[in-house]
Amino acid sequence: RSNYQVLAVDYNIEGDTIIIQLYEPNRPKRDDITIVSTLDGMGGLKSHQTMGKTNKHVRGFFVMPYTPVTPPASLTEES
Repeated sequence: RSNYQVLAVDYNIEGDTIIIQLYEPNRPKRDDITIVSTLDGMGGLKSHQTMGKTNKHVRGFFVMPYTPVTPPASLTEES
């Protein structure tokens, strides 16, 4: 399980640290999963994933393009 995708749902910037709140599809009921990234002093970032009190090194991450779309009314109307 070295490579998989998660969904970023929020983020906070605190000084030189970015904290990205994640939705992890393998753990859908958890709300304590984040990626924490800090400047590494060499022009890059040093990142780790937190889940509760557990930290795991993150080798990298990427951003996918996203454009919000409002669902059609027919999907939200009660039948």
